[in-house]
Amino acid sequence: MNVYRFSGCGDEEYSYGCGRNSASSYSHNEHCCCPVCCPVQPGPTGATGATGPRGATGPTGPQGIQGVQGVEGPAGATGPVGPAGSQGVQGIQGPIGPAGPTGATGAIGATGPTGATGAIGPIGATGPAGAIGATGATGPTGATGATGAIGPIGATGPAGATGATGPIGPAGATGATGATGSAGATGATGPAGATGATGPIGPAGATGATGATGPAGATGATGPAGATGATGATGATGPAAVPAFLQALNEEAQASAAEGAITFATTPLNVGTAVSHADGSSVVTVEDEGYYLVAFQTTASPTALAGSPASLGATLYQDGAAVPGAQATVSFTDTDELATLSFVIPIAVASTPSTLQVLTDSAGFDLTQSALTVQRLGDIA
Repeated sequence: MNVYRFSGCGDEEYSYGCGRNSASSYSHNEHCCCPVCCPVQPGPTGATGATGPRGATGPTGPQGIQGVQGVEGPAGATGPVGPAGSQGVQGIQGPIGPAGPTGATGAIGATGPTGATGAIGPIGATGPAGAIGATGATGPTGATGATGAIGPIGATGPAGATGATGPIGPAGATGATGATGSAGATGATGPAGATGATGPIGPAGATGATGATGPAGATGATGPAGATGATGATGATGPAAVPAFLQALNEEAQASAAEGAITFATTPLNVGTAVSHADGSSVVTVEDEGYYLVAFQTTASPTALAGSPASLGATLYQDGAAVPGAQATVSFTDTDELATLSFVIPIAVASTPSTLQVLTDSAGFDLTQSALTVQRLGDIA
């Protein structure tokens, strides 16, 4: 190791290097500094001093970068098969098949005997005749005068007052018939006489016109079933049914919204032409009329809770109208919760094209593993 010593100009002490050890052996201006400093030869190395005390531990350095991942180890042995899960709920009943053909009409039974004619009711009693008024006394006959010539008939004079009734004389000749007097007032009806004895039953009258048909009587008991007829020939085999099945999926998370439609990113299954879906769309379109089974499922979790509990609902819409019974609702009390919304329901498509969508009723939830499945069941009878 070389040691360098510096001194300022004018100092009494000078540095001598390069093997010089006196001022006389170095030529220089005694008032100027050495322009070039030479190394001083080091002295002999001294003995090693005692080891000093251990210094304090320094701060921990930053963590190094992660090493390269090792190769994957061999697969472990397959674990034992778990116990079978409980049986799922029974599926909904399929639609009722079309009615079979109507059997042949049975023979009409024989007409029963005509019932006996009922007896004719008695004729009502004739009311009693009123009492005959008393006959007035006959006036006396006047003397017969000489027969005069028959003169012309004069005008009828007014009726004279009725004279007193004289004794009955001998019958005179019949005079000319006088004019008929006015009818007297009808006398009061006399009291009803006693009811006479019932007269004999008269002969039966002519048969009257047939009356209106009376109400139908109660239905009689069902007769025993007739013998089973021979089995008809088997009809020709109908055409094979064309399957129609579609599944739309979205495994990624998507945010719910009030009246917001759930979208489906992919269509992994689509058999037949009756149902269609464009990837990324929320709409599934039904192209053929018929009965269909629609199944929906998604997993929901709240992103924040404005209140507790918070609820989320999902509803199936067909052509813009909510389908009755196709709704699922869940409630949450914590943001760490997960819940599944699902429903399965049959629908009828009477006119095409018909659109299907699933809408949520509120915002603030993440939806994952969303799936919509549509399967054709059969024709509308």
